[in-house]
Amino acid sequence: MACIALAISVSAQNSPILFGSTYIPQKNNINPAFYPSDNTFYISLIGFNPELHMPLSNNDIFYEDKTNNTHYMNLWDMGEKLKKDNNLFFNTDIHLIGFGIRLHNLFVSFSATTNIDFHFGAPTGLVSLLANKFEGMAGKEYSVVESNIVQATAYNTFAFGGGYTLGDLTLGARLKLHNGICDFHSDDTRFDLSFDEDGKLTTAIIAYDFTATGSQLFHQNTYGDVIKAFFSGKNWGYSFDIGAKYKWNMFEFSASILDLGKGIHWKNDIIRLTPHDRTYVTFEETDFGHVVVDNWDSIGKSIDAILDTLQTSDSTAGQPYWTSIPTKLNFGVMANIGSIFRAGVLFHGEFDKNISCFDKSGNPVEKTLFRNSTSLVFAANLYNWLEVMATFAVVKDGNRTDWFNPGLGINISLAKRLQIYALANYVSSLRRSDIKSTNFQVGLNLMFGSGLAKVINND
Repeated sequence: MACIALAISVSAQNSPILFGSTYIPQKNNINPAFYPSDNTFYISLIGFNPELHMPLSNNDIFYEDKTNNTHYMNLWDMGEKLKKDNNLFFNTDIHLIGFGIRLHNLFVSFSATTNIDFHFGAPTGLVSLLANKFEGMAGKEYSVVESNIVQATAYNTFAFGGGYTLGDLTLGARLKLHNGICDFHSDDTRFDLSFDEDGKLTTAIIAYDFTATGSQLFHQNTYGDVIKAFFSGKNWGYSFDIGAKYKWNMFEFSASILDLGKGIHWKNDIIRLTPHDRTYVTFEETDFGHVVVDNWDSIGKSIDAILDTLQTSDSTAGQPYWTSIPTKLNFGVMANIGSIFRAGVLFHGEFDKNISCFDKSGNPVEKTLFRNSTSLVFAANLYNWLEVMATFAVVKDGNRTDWFNPGLGINISLAKRLQIYALANYVSSLRRSDIKSTNFQVGLNLMFGSGLAKVINND
């Protein structure tokens, strides 16, 4: 079963490298029962957490003909590879501010973040068309898109958490209030291609139904007005996190369930965009199987014509709807090896609900995808001011398994108070031209309380 269309949902990044740290407060995002092991108070400052996943690398798309120094794109090979993985997404979390304080066995925390998500699913019809090299299409109309394929969402999250330690057991919980800023997604998109008797692509028939929320953000005259609109959204939602950890000899076991709840309720400034009628676009005859990168004139004119259809649309008021946030599970164990080294494993899974899929007969169905990763985690406290971490993850995205996903992180403490961390997760290749996915995380924290020189076993 191929699952390429998108549900109305957003993602949240998972960072297995943080699981190995004992000092970085953002580890609390994995489990609300975690708190920096050697501090009573912290202030988390600005931080960035971008994540990118592409179904194809640069080398999958382009190849070079060294005889005439020209780059080409072979769409047939792309079609075969897209049958295995056809999801593109870019997500970023911008950490604005946060703090945490521990009072004996009790601790509380707060954080504010801005989240931006973009998802695109390559349509099943288009993938099949490329994989079949346009064969058997002469004189026929072929359905390329019959689903929702794109979504872009921005929202703020305000998280209030706390935990309590009972001997070797720590319990934690967190309430997240989500404030929707803007959302754009396709509800029902149709894109049909017609071929002449010679098998040449001639026309396209386009029908679409888009929903846009929060459009007032793009109608502001000054940067100040944009920022004000960014934080004054009236589309609220919620979710809950719960977690626990238990220390036993040299081992620490942990478990958490994140984002229990409905997500974001969009109910203000909703509009629907639909065309006046089915729109016909004429293509110039083009051999799509072998395209010179530097000569896009014929394709460019056709794309311009398609974009023009988006401007001839009817705008009507839309109905309120919910954007779900996938529920996530984390189970892990870490072992302290002496006073310097730590090693363990973390299992992460998330449930993506109401994903539009196609069965073997090509009929649309909805299902829940379970995406998961299993990470080996290694960490070392080399000096009082330096902590390093490394991971190796196996990732299953619901369609296929990716066996090579290393990660590396470093955490530096300056003057025992200013903490600077930089992490790289899920790097799919060590060669830049072969990279399909990666996740980076950088940020600053101010740490207060007891000194940072205590050994790890004093958690």
